[in-house]
Amino acid sequence: MSVDESMEIIIESLKYAISDPMKLLIYLVVSILSVFILPIFLVAGYDVRIIEGTIKSSDALPEFNSWGSMFVDGIKYIMAHVVYLIIPIIITLIGMGLYNVNSFLTILLGVIALIVGFVLLLISGPAIVRMVHHDKNFGSIFDFEQILSMISNVGWVNYILFMIIFQLIFVILITISDSLMNISTIFGVLSLIIAGIQALAYSRALTLLFKNYLTF
Repeated sequence: MSVDESMEIIIESLKYAISDPMKLLIYLVVSILSVFILPIFLVAGYDVRIIEGTIKSSDALPEFNSWGSMFVDGIKYIMAHVVYLIIPIIITLIGMGLYNVNSFLTILLGVIALIVGFVLLLISGPAIVRMVHHDKNFGSIFDFEQILSMISNVGWVNYILFMIIFQLIFVILITISDSLMNISTIFGVLSLIIAGIQALAYSRALTLLFKNYLTF
């Protein structure tokens, strides 16, 4: 996968994220309400719907309906991420517990946790796409052979480069927006909108990247 191909997916995903301003607004409102914890599962559930729609070649943002099922899908989505982050979390906790005994070992374990966490975070993306593809069967996130095959087909270097380009675009946009907050508070609102667009575009882009390599 070339840089041009990565940019093509990212640009398409950005257009997708802003294709329906009303749905984007609802997504932003629910995201803000996530400070009350429970709405975060609805946000995650909507991300699942984006993945599902993209797999089915839908070019429209999904509807906000059937809130109960969306909530359940969100629980699966978040739990999948939690499962993949358990190992680096445990390593980090062990390191923190050893801080008063051996600070060097704490730092070493911290570095190991970061590396392991980064790799598992990369794997969790296609794992969730595969889970949604398999009728949201949670057990699908443990099909490591198939998940790693998906990444290998894209190419680890290509995948990492894709993620860097995607995140860098939004880091630049949010940084510019935040720096303009000194001029007007309206740019603070713009930062929230950009963050919402990023979340919607990410689910779309990640699925487009891997959908051709999904198997049963």
